[in-house]
Amino acid sequence: MRMREVKSNSGQALLLVLLTMAVAIVVVLSVVSKSVTDVTITSTEEESLKAFSAAEAGIEESLLNVVPQAVSGSVDSSVNYNVVLTQETAGSSFNYPEQLGSGDTGTIWFVSHDSNGVLTCASGMICTRTNNMYLYWGTSSGQQKPAVEITFFYDPNRRSFLHSGNSSINYSGLQARTFAFDPDSTRLGQNGFALAETGSYPVSYGQTTVNYKYRIGIVNLNSNINGCVNSNNNCLVLAKVRLLYNDLPEGFGVSIQGGGAGEQLPAQGYKVSSTGSAAGGSVTRKVEVFQGYPEPPSIFDSVLFSLRGLER
Repeated sequence: MRMREVKSNSGQALLLVLLTMAVAIVVVLSVVSKSVTDVTITSTEEESLKAFSAAEAGIEESLLNVVPQAVSGSVDSSVNYNVVLTQETAGSSFNYPEQLGSGDTGTIWFVSHDSNGVLTCASGMICTRTNNMYLYWGTSSGQQKPAVEITFFYDPNRRSFLHSGNSSINYSGLQARTFAFDPDSTRLGQNGFALAETGSYPVSYGQTTVNYKYRIGIVNLNSNINGCVNSNNNCLVLAKVRLLYNDLPEGFGVSIQGGGAGEQLPAQGYKVSSTGSAAGGSVTRKVEVFQGYPEPPSIFDSVLFSLRGLER
């Protein structure tokens, strides 16, 4: 009698079990990997926010001083900040680092500041004696044509910056002379401004070149400001530049003629760079701001007087 053969499916079942387990392991590993990645990303984002907040804290601490200070410190035991200062030296040209809205002002200094922020023309310090200066503005690609007003503040007796100690500083002799220019000839009859030049005017400062649309040349400052600009005298203190008629913020720049020591612009302020670090220094964030030297608020540039006194 012949016996019947019995087929076994145990090998196929084992293969299916192994395949199922492999798929399950892949899925589990994928989920675990994604979870680890998400945790890492979340942790990095948290550390990044801590580092950024620390960098901002460093900026705030530095700017609490009349003159920005290089500072360092900790927010907590694992989050630190370090602030470094760099003087924004100008040379023969300077692009103002901020954009101005209509009516806003930016300041160009002609006198150096010492480490305490005091005006000085001491030996080795730059004080501008140029007789010719160009002012450039207009960087928007739109159709707006902003006008510009520039006011020179000068001190014929130079008591505001030639002194033998802080107690000798005297600003009572400051005087002002204003010039105004407009590239839109249709407005000249209404505002009484002088016509500005229109073209393409590149101005380089540092590693950056800005192309401006308008410029004006302010020449013969020696005769326009009571002879205070020459090789033997220097009474220019600062110039305040105000943009008008612009709906969008605009930038401006200046350049002066000549290359001698008295024909250079002094430092215009500080670049304040704050680096925050977290997670043992593995995560860092950096914040930079420009801080100009202290100056009178722009509200004092213009006041209205009446017979009864000061009106607001």
